Amino acid sequence: MAITEASLGLLGSLPSILLLSIALPLIVIAYYGAVWAYNIWLHPLSKYPGPLLARASPLWMVISYLHGKTPTELLKLHERYGPVVRTGPNELSYINTSQWKEIYGFKSNGQTEFVKDPQYHAAIKPNTSILNSNAQYHGYLRKLLAHGFSEKSLREQESVLKSFIDTLFRRLNEESRNGEQPVDIQRWYNFVSFDIIGYLTFGESFNCLTTGTFHTWVSIFFSIAKNFAYGQMSARLPYLIRGPFKRYFVPAKVTGDVVTLAALNEEKTNHRIENSPPVPDFMDKLVDAYKSGKLSDESLKENTQVLVAAGSETTATSLAGKPIGHPLL
Repeated sequence: MAITEASLGLLGSLPSILLLSIALPLIVIAYYGAVWAYNIWLHPLSKYPGPLLARASPLWMVISYLHGKTPTELLKLHERYGPVVRTGPNELSYINTSQWKEIYGFKSNGQTEFVKDPQYHAAIKPNTSILNSNAQYHGYLRKLLAHGFSEKSLREQESVLKSFIDTLFRRLNEESRNGEQPVDIQRWYNFVSFDIIGYLTFGESFNCLTTGTFHTWVSIFFSIAKNFAYGQMSARLPYLIRGPFKRYFVPAKVTGDVVTLAALNEEKTNHRIENSPPVPDFMDKLVDAYKSGKLSDESLKENTQVLVAAGSETTATSLAGKPIGHPLL
């Protein structure tokens, strides 16, 4: 009898379940239809041109990031729509250099500064590194970091730089058999830039030059850039979709590399905390602040990654690309 009553109860509720299963998707469709219509015709940025999908939702940018061709696709949009293009409901892309200073430059006379969109550094915990800190904390971190880049510090670091450059030339001669065999110069520029930045950040080199290979820390470091991109994509999506997106779209290798890198970064940061290098490095004041309780462990580690990212691969790419425009170099 109990089974029969339960069955009857289930049958009795079927109309409600069926109605809900029909109504819920319709409500979602109606909601997003209204949002997209507002974004296209009534939004404060509606007067700016751009692809229909970009004007309606963040999906254009998410798809562009997934393709990995955002810079070239943005250029095509500017060629089609002009100097200002709407790339999302709340996003504009400017291509004229005359506007860059107003957007990125320091504001004075009480003018409001353009703060960074939280979506840009969504993969980093808020207010932990100089990349995503608020104005007050950014000033504090900048003051700590400035010490390692002062003229006095740079002069004392000169012997370190010379030592690594000498090693670079020696290894290039060995690999090229004194100029008889071509070498991948960008690879070796990466070796020397990572070794230098590793020494001046962690107090020890990555030994890329001596081994002729990338240290594990370096080889998986580029996953950070991919993780940043996936973080930006996720932040643009509706909240309920972010979890499934990260689970099914972010490659397992990227997730695994980020975890491994965090462990290696902690190990190297701890080494620097316990060992002071013979010359002033980029971490001197950061470590002092950490030891005195004025800088969190998380902030210290986040900023070490920023230092390595800013001073390594970008430097190598610039060195390798410069001769293309200046062959006499």
